[in-house]
Amino acid sequence: MAQTALTIAVVEDEQAYAQTLHAYILRYAREHSMQISIMHYYDGASFIDEEGFTASRNHRAFDGLSRGAVTTYRSVICGCLDYFASFGTFSGSRISTDYLRDHLQSGAFASFPIDCLYAATGNFDFAMPQQLMDYHAMLDVEPRLEKGVNTVFDIFPMRYHSMGNWHLALYNFLQHIF
Repeated sequence: MAQTALTIAVVEDEQAYAQTLHAYILRYAREHSMQISIMHYYDGASFIDEEGFTASRNHRAFDGLSRGAVTTYRSVICGCLDYFASFGTFSGSRISTDYLRDHLQSGAFASFPIDCLYAATGNFDFAMPQQLMDYHAMLDVEPRLEKGVNTVFDIFPMRYHSMGNWHLALYNFLQHIF
């Protein structure tokens, strides 16, 4: 069960900014999540080094909303799977199965389990069609993701791409990981 969750909300949404953002979040997550977790939370790490932090990865979760959900997939799931085991993505996706295969199913990350992937959107959310399509494609190519076992996709009625939707999604995600 996760003991620490980090949420990212990104307001700016420019295409040129997006690639820089993914690289920045990846670098930030790799360089600072260990220090932040150990300084502010007990997360099960028996000692303060990369090996201990990796060994305690199932005590940490990462989530994002809108562009932050995209970043969660691209920078954290596909770039920091050795630091986090549970993930929440709310109202966003845009990840190809090729990118997922290239970054998640090869090298060191191929051996790490995924404890939880919780995705959520509102039925009036403009991001829903792409998010649903990407979610089902991920289930088809990633054997560690099993619908109803360690993945959930919630669609909330009468909800838009809005903070009310994301509050509900975050609340539900936390119920899955704590």
